Amino acid sequence: MKFIKEYNQFILEEVSKNEPIPELISKDRGLAVFLIGAPGIGKSYFVKNHIHTKNTNIRDFSTDDVSLLYTKDPNVYYRGTEKEEGGRTKNRMVKFMETGQNFIYDTTGAGKEFTDRGFEHIKEIFDSAKMNGYEIIFIHLLSTLQTSIEQDKLRDRHVNPHYIQWAYAKQQGGEVDGVKVEGNIQRYKALNPDAYYLVTSIDQKYKFYKFIDGKLAVRKNDRYVIKESVDNKNSTDQIVETMLDFIEDGYDVKFISHSGSMTYQQYLDGILMQSQLKLSSGVLVSQFTIKFIKNEKFNNYEDFVRICDEMQVTIARLSDIGWSFAKFNVNGFEGYDNDDSPEAKFNEIEFKFKKKDEKSGEKKFDVEEFKKHFVEQTSLHILDVTEHDDNVYVEFDSIDFDGELPRNVDDRLEKVAEIYGFATFDYSWPQKHVYFFWED
Repeated sequence: MKFIKEYNQFILEEVSKNEPIPELISKDRGLAVFLIGAPGIGKSYFVKNHIHTKNTNIRDFSTDDVSLLYTKDPNVYYRGTEKEEGGRTKNRMVKFMETGQNFIYDTTGAGKEFTDRGFEHIKEIFDSAKMNGYEIIFIHLLSTLQTSIEQDKLRDRHVNPHYIQWAYAKQQGGEVDGVKVEGNIQRYKALNPDAYYLVTSIDQKYKFYKFIDGKLAVRKNDRYVIKESVDNKNSTDQIVETMLDFIEDGYDVKFISHSGSMTYQQYLDGILMQSQLKLSSGVLVSQFTIKFIKNEKFNNYEDFVRICDEMQVTIARLSDIGWSFAKFNVNGFEGYDNDDSPEAKFNEIEFKFKKKDEKSGEKKFDVEEFKKHFVEQTSLHILDVTEHDDNVYVEFDSIDFDGELPRNVDDRLEKVAEIYGFATFDYSWPQKHVYFFWED
């Protein structure tokens, strides 16, 4: 009998060694799994094919299970029924936690568009699980926006594509309808779960990462490996080092900022990219773009998907040192060759990052300097510039003979806003004036 027990323990240790999420194995009680990801990303598939195959003794809950039955609205969470004496009844998930049994909570974590209800609800469930003594692990599925949209088309109950964009942006941050969206990964980390895994998913093929002491480690063979820290390096070193895997694999990568572009060879030769621009406005503006350029390693749809997949890790690593993912852009999309061979072609992919603007002393707005930058970035003719306490008002005109404004005035004004650290601007084509606002 003793031999059998020792043998069983040996088998368990061997299985655990090869399992990327060992907490899932053979835990009978007290395990809370928060499975998070955008709609259509494959959470249900992951539960069925990766979690339940390791541990059948676990109950599934989803946003639909907990909320849709009561609210009939996928964007609204059920928080219990109001009682006559005040307060609310407990929803069935909170009641279930009192039993101490294992559970999975499957959710987008996004909530209603342009609100913070998704995070607030996850924190409520997290706090309840903590209070009931659960071991809590987060598993965060990440993929491309296009994957979520295409997968959603195959489901019985569809989600509005605009909501998918919102839910996708809420994972790591981004922009929806010109509005900046704060990502939730750093906030989930701050809750301090017992373990937090990121799993990139392309066509149900998974790559596993884990936060260890706040740093993102990648699964290599039977262990998680933390890459060399970039915390104590300068800004250029930090940015370049996150891309070394791509560079070593032969991808053509450029780093672009206000000071120009820089290749990896130029970096080795001592040419540094300046990501931070100090202006007389008293604002430090930090931003840069990582650009992948078509070459032998990047020339078809599979390469495109691989870049989008692997860049999730770069986004997370840069997020650890203060950079937020701001914009994703694809240049030179040529469509599909034919239905039998869907080899989509791309010339460039761009990933843009920003750091929160920092004040560097008293704001001293130099109108003449601003006019120079405005003309350089917009190729428009300035009629007047007026500075106010909270905004800068500009009247302008076209330099074309017919006086017609170009259609991309918005894009040109956005460049001015980025350079000067304006929080936002108010403009509608074809008007010939714009307000730049210092604060939201």
